[in-house]
Amino acid sequence: MATVHGPIIVSICSTTSNDLLHIFSQIPQLWSHCLPDNPDALLINRLEAIAAKEKKQKRKAAEKQAEINRKAAEKEQRDAEKQAEKVRKIAEKQAEKDRKAAEKQAEKDRKAAEKARKGKLLIRVPPSKFLLSQTIY
Repeated sequence: MATVHGPIIVSICSTTSNDLLHIFSQIPQLWSHCLPDNPDALLINRLEAIAAKEKKQKRKAAEKQAEINRKAAEKEQRDAEKQAEKVRKIAEKQAEKDRKAAEKQAEKDRKAAEKARKGKLLIRVPPSKFLLSQTIY
């Protein structure tokens, strides 16, 4: 086992040379007991910490991307629902228009039939159609 001497820090504010000699004789600070017994384990621990940090960053990035994708899917769904609602409203308006036109036409036909029954309206048949329908064989 190697002996490692750490830094010796002394405040030289108001010390005499005798005091310094006394201080230096009391210290060498032995740092050997602070060194790990297996330096490879320390390196492995650091590598594991780095790998864990990278794994955490990748997980966070994946979660962020998943959140972005989820929000995009929600927005796309909302847009599709809005578009479907627009199409439904247009179809309803067109159906209402068609219904009103059919009612109006039915009313016209009913009034024409009433007039025809009362004899107020003469239905004219063009002569060419009249002659063609009464040809003799």
